[in-house]
Parts: sequence; structure tokens; C-alpha cells
Amino acid sequence: MLHHAEILQNSSFFPVIDGHVDLLYLMMQKYSKIPFADLPDNQLSLENLKQGNVRVIISAFYCEDRFNGPEKSVPHLESLFYYAKKNLKGIKRVVTADDLNRAFFSPSHLGSISLLENGDSLVDMTQEDIAKTGFAAVGLTHAGKNRIADGNGVKNPGGLTCAGRRLVKQLERQQIIIDTAHLAEPGFWELIDLFNGPVIASHTGFKNFCDLPRNLSGDQVKVLVEREGITGITVNPEMLAVNQKSGIDDLLFQIDWAVQKFGTKNIGIGSDFGGFDIENKGMENPGLFGNLAEKLINRGYSEDDVTGIMGGNWHRFYLKNLP
Repeated sequence: MLHHAEILQNSSFFPVIDGHVDLLYLMMQKYSKIPFADLPDNQLSLENLKQGNVRVIISAFYCEDRFNGPEKSVPHLESLFYYAKKNLKGIKRVVTADDLNRAFFSPSHLGSISLLENGDSLVDMTQEDIAKTGFAAVGLTHAGKNRIADGNGVKNPGGLTCAGRRLVKQLERQQIIIDTAHLAEPGFWELIDLFNGPVIASHTGFKNFCDLPRNLSGDQVKVLVEREGITGITVNPEMLAVNQKSGIDDLLFQIDWAVQKFGTKNIGIGSDFGGFDIENKGMENPGLFGNLAEKLINRGYSEDDVTGIMGGNWHRFYLKNLP
């Protein structure tokens, strides 16, 4: 049986792909004038990511709902691209399957796959414009209502709009992954019926532990598994416990529940680090991913299963769906 010290001594154990990281949001909110490579010791410092053996992050370009609409959404997204180009140096952009393999199998540099969180701006873009953004995955909404669908924070939500249905089929033609995180449940089921491409939930908890509209039901996870998508389980206490007080064991319990019901092949980590301020005891930053690997091993998971949960499942999924 492996122990934590052995895991940390051998960097080849359990390389991590984190399915949802809000690095850009964190930097813009708290360190707007500091490039990533020079960030001080914080939740998402380069040193913490290296210590946790994080090889690839799925980096969210989060567009706030207040910028939704035809005159604001595209300029706001362009401002995020400008900031990222200027300040996210020291991270290798992952666009192709070859890029992904280079990052995943090498501890020497950090790779990043781009994910759009709230796709309202895409309504105003041509197919060529969308392709130029380089997003591998798109989350249709954030918490509020936009021109595509209702987010998880909308009371009495509906499904996809006409513009949303057109966009979903356009993303299918362009072979872009759709992230169901934040999409209200009526839109989720309509998406599943309409969209024939790859689907994920990049960061979530489960309703049977924390009954919030933001979290997924067992039926939703089941259909994602049937579609060969990955469900990324969050570290964020806001989604792990109703009282928003949780620790590493709460994360472990939710992983274990999903594995017992659906197996290990479609479960991953989607931490949401950078997108919340409440501390998860024992998982305060990505440098502590080894703690989670240790607990899984000590709970009886095989090394192959832990390898998959920590990063291998995301690697397999994106390897299949990147050009």
C-alpha cells in the first residue's frame, strides 16, 4: 500500500489534470498587475500547482452575467483574451492532442486547455470567429439567464432559447465540447436530447449530499457516463455541503459515492480553485492533491483507479476530443 510520503517522493505517481480552474478570475480580482509566474504564495501559485503534480489545468474564461448582451459580451471576452495573453506567461497552451501528451507526461511545464464559462458572446460570433477563440469546451451559461439558456440561479428556469438551440448545433458541427456546469436542469435535458457531441460537467457536487440547483442528480451523472463524458468533482465547500463547511473527507465521500454507482472511468477532479474563498480543510490548495490520492489508496482504490480519478480520465477524454 502506498503512503503519502512515497507519493510525494515520486513525481510520476498520479499526475493531475484539474477539470476546472478559475486562475484568470483570481488573478484579475486579486493580482491584476502581477504576471502568473510572479504570483505570491496563494491558492493557485505555480509552486502549489507543481507540488500537487498538476500537469494540466482546464482554465476557465469566466464571463460575468452583467456583461451578457449584444453590445457588451464580445468586448468583455476580448478583454479577457488581452489580459490572459499579457499575464498568463509560463503556461503552455494546450490545443492539440500532441500538446496534451507533452504536458501530461512531463512535469517540467504546466499546460492549459481553454474553457469558456458563459457562452453568451458566441451568439454574436460567426463559426470562423468561434474557431479562432480556441476554446476546447464551452459552458452555455453561468448562474443567470443569458441569450442561450437559463443558469442554475434562475427561479423557475426554462430550457434552451431558439438562439441557444442554433448555437448548440453549431458547436456540434465544430466538434466543441459542451460543459453542463451551471446549466439549469431543464436546459441540461434539452441539451442531452439535441446535442450529439461530447458533454462534461467540469466542476460540480451531488444533490444527494448538497441539494442545490447548482449540483447534479444521480440521473444527470448517469447520462453523462452513458455519453462517455467526465464529471469533475469540486473542492469548493459551497457545493459540497449545505452549511458550506467541508473538508477533504467530504470530497472523498462524494468521489466514493460516484464511483460506487458509476465506476471509476468517468470521474475526475474539477476543483474550482480560484473561484471561491471558503477554505476546504485538508484541500486548501492544489499542492495538497497528494492528500486525496493517499486517502483513495488507503480506502482500497487501485493505483490504476487513482491514476484515472486524479487525471487519467480527463487525459483520455481530451485526447479523444482535441484535434
